Amino acid sequence: MSDGDLVLFYTDDEYIATGRIGTTFEDDDRWASGSFWTAFPAMRVYTVTDYAEASAPKRAVNRIFDYSSSYTPGFMRVADSRVTADLSSIESALEHYTKRNA
Repeated sequence: MSDGDLVLFYTDDEYIATGRIGTTFEDDDRWASGSFWTAFPAMRVYTVTDYAEASAPKRAVNRIFDYSSSYTPGFMRVADSRVTADLSSIESALEHYTKRNA
């Protein structure tokens, strides 16, 4: 992931927020992962900027990336070939969906 990349947050069959990758840093002594989460050690830490709440079902977002409606994402990067729209357009689509269905 690189500075400015779009991040989507997902839980319980719904996308709940968007954000952008901010500062990335190497945590060689693993202080951050040891202090804030213990499930797995992490040496590369990403910060998130421009965090915004959203509310969109997975089937709606899956259409954007040409996944089946039943596909459930994990912690992953979407393949470049599936990102056919400008990132700001994807972000805007989630924002409009959220406002329309609030």
